[in-house]
Amino acid sequence: MVTTMRASLRTLGSTFAAFALTFAVGCDHGDEHDSHDSHDSHDSHDSGDSGDVEVDEYSAGLMKMSDEGHFMVALTSEPGPPVKGVNTWTLTISDHAGADAEDAEVIVTPYMPEHGHGSQSDAVVTVDGGGQYTVTPVDLHMAGVWDSTIEITHGGMTDEVHFVFDIEEV
Repeated sequence: MVTTMRASLRTLGSTFAAFALTFAVGCDHGDEHDSHDSHDSHDSHDSGDSGDVEVDEYSAGLMKMSDEGHFMVALTSEPGPPVKGVNTWTLTISDHAGADAEDAEVIVTPYMPEHGHGSQSDAVVTVDGGGQYTVTPVDLHMAGVWDSTIEITHGGMTDEVHFVFDIEEV
């Protein structure tokens, strides 16, 4: 693992190397998780700076419009508000006309902008019907700000919405 990390860091340059070293020291999750995170290169999170992120105040059924206005998404978390550890989210998605977004492709990607990494587990989305989707596990394994991207593809449109929560230490 150390050899692979050194080879990768050499190709990325000194600035990124310093960031990666800080990440490796500050966010060590043990060997079993070192190569599991596939969300580090998520385009909307390239800055690594959480100062630009506005945190959402959680309430059950929190509603947000997608970035391009194609979808409206309501989020409810169990437990609510989301906590450090495993959460289950229920999403209710409608299209721009207000109709249920039935059988949409939904991808949920939790990400910590300040630390530059995603979750330890992939969130699995299940279609419940009526524009409703269950997402579990939403593994927010550290305290801090989590920017979770919900990418929706339905009716020939793809758009995303971000739910940003500041998870407290338990």
